[in-house]
Amino acid sequence: MQSGARVIFWSEANAFVLPDQREAFMQRAAAFARQHQVYFMPAYQILRYGDTGGFNGLALFTPEGEVAYEYEKTLSWYATTSDGLVDSLQTPYGRIGAADAGPLRSAQRAAPERSPGWSAVEFPRFRRHQTVFRVG
Repeated sequence: MQSGARVIFWSEANAFVLPDQREAFMQRAAAFARQHQVYFMPAYQILRYGDTGGFNGLALFTPEGEVAYEYEKTLSWYATTSDGLVDSLQTPYGRIGAADAGPLRSAQRAAPERSPGWSAVEFPRFRRHQTVFRVG
């Protein structure tokens, strides 16, 4: 990228994708990561008309254009099929992980001894909670 970015994140649901266009979207995202040699994490939402489900999540692409992992938001306003597991990838720029704040807060509350290297700090912002994670 001209600015020197090596890791690019999109905000939640930055693209709305129709179910039959998901594969084309993923191919374009992979090509972008490959072309610019970046870690690229597009966040997108798939809406299924006539269904109460959907997909609100992201994928992390490597500079080679490979999908390192995908994540579906665990706490959502519609039915979700997320398993709640949080993936991450070690990169030259640090470990890149993605999850909505809900499962991370819940995991820490349920078993704080299993997450001694990080903590979650919540503070109110508008009508929701924003969570800041500190590692180490």
